Amino acid sequence: MLVLWGCLYAIEKRAQEQRYTDEQLLAVRQAEALPIFEEIWAVLIAYKEQVRPKSPMGQAIGYAMNQWEALKRYTGGPQLSIDNNVAERMLRRVVIGRNNYLFAGSEAGAKRAAILCSLVASCKWCAQKGDDLAGQ
Repeated sequence: MLVLWGCLYAIEKRAQEQRYTDEQLLAVRQAEALPIFEEIWAVLIAYKEQVRPKSPMGQAIGYAMNQWEALKRYTGGPQLSIDNNVAERMLRRVVIGRNNYLFAGSEAGAKRAAILCSLVASCKWCAQKGDDLAGQ
């Protein structure tokens, strides 16, 4: 299973390194990633029959099968990412600063701080994406 997921990430890495256009990325996801998802589905079906539903593995398989459409949704849009790592990194700043927000002075001050933090994080992300796009 890990090898199959690794293949999906290898497709994304190749696309990034070779700076695929949106059209190229969508085409490669459709041509290469979707067949890998079919293999993953077959493995999930096979494993599901071998484990108890309440076991940790059974619960993981059930979760993956219940979230199947969401898991493969990125294959239908080149603007979507294979994972949510960018969002996790953005939220990390908020989590780290959470104790500082206790001293915002008021609810209105806390809201303003949250807006500014969101704006700064978005600007940093856009600047990073701009650097990536400048090389194209």
